[in-house]
Amino acid sequence: MRDAGLLARTLAPCLTDPFIADAPFRSAGGRWLARVRPPRLRVEFFDRLASWRLGDAALLYSWAQYSAAQARVARRKGMRIVVDRASAEAGVQERILREAYRDAGSAYEGPSARDTARGRIETELADLVAVPSRYVLDTYLEAGTPAAKLWLN
Repeated sequence: MRDAGLLARTLAPCLTDPFIADAPFRSAGGRWLARVRPPRLRVEFFDRLASWRLGDAALLYSWAQYSAAQARVARRKGMRIVVDRASAEAGVQERILREAYRDAGSAYEGPSARDTARGRIETELADLVAVPSRYVLDTYLEAGTPAAKLWLN
């Protein structure tokens, strides 16, 4: 794909996983973005690049943790925002992982507080949060997200 703007205006944020494949980054930001380390920085760079390229659309559909900057721009443009979350609410997930690492006697290597904050910003800005299971829905309710904002997908 040669047009990064087209990539950002499509559903690319919900179809790409920068932790698994570098191809979307080469397409969106050139080879330099695929080489950015640590991988978490790639997510932020990609998010910002995509946010700069958001065109006029009615909807932003994105993966959680990948779209805080895009969601801010989309909100200013009056777009509807759907965030697709594949696992527990960010804060609940962090708590569960910290407990599991502690119980295993290992140093915590899960999502950072910054990642958790990104997830919460996206949830706050979203019109809907798509969740894959009743368990994930319950973690959002536990964290105080209004039931009307949650969509069991």
